[in-house]
Amino acid sequence: MKKRLIAAAAAGMLLLSSVMGFTAAAGETEADGEIPSVEWSEELLQSFVDEGFAGTIYTIDKLGLELIVPEGLEQRQPTEEEKETDTILVFENEDQSEKIEFVLGPISDCQSLDDVQAFMAESFPDIAVTPTRINEYDTLVYGSEETDSMAVLIGAGDAGFLRIILHPVTDPGMNKLYSYVAASIQEIKTDETEQ
Repeated sequence: MKKRLIAAAAAGMLLLSSVMGFTAAAGETEADGEIPSVEWSEELLQSFVDEGFAGTIYTIDKLGLELIVPEGLEQRQPTEEEKETDTILVFENEDQSEKIEFVLGPISDCQSLDDVQAFMAESFPDIAVTPTRINEYDTLVYGSEETDSMAVLIGAGDAGFLRIILHPVTDPGMNKLYSYVAASIQEIKTDETEQ
């Protein structure tokens, strides 16, 4: 894993928070019926910095993606218990009150994001699931007050699905911060892709 240091801030852009927030009504999309989308940009990065947040852009080669990891979260290997639930990578703060988990594996017998959305609607009807385009990825964004978490789910081919789970999100400041983290999820940028 490579990393590039940045000063970063999770600004409270209402659009971003509403797109990434977990309190939206199930199936809610923007007024014109289009799937909400977020494109990471220099402006979003600058907003992140202007808000006073700090973080690191981590490149996770084995997943083919990069994202901002907030300052104070350190990478650690998953515990045996976490591995049993398909957790492959964890970033966590010292007192374990803030965490980003990467979970890679199947979800029931689902083969597509549509299958997952239908499965979630049937199995967890109280959880809002919002199809969202984040940079290059079609995703499902969902969360739960009960678990105080938000997740971004991305199709991962034969491996099933990648869930990036962010804790906690009921605090408005953390919700903003993790909204930026979610918006920063993108394919690895190389010199060739940045041109």
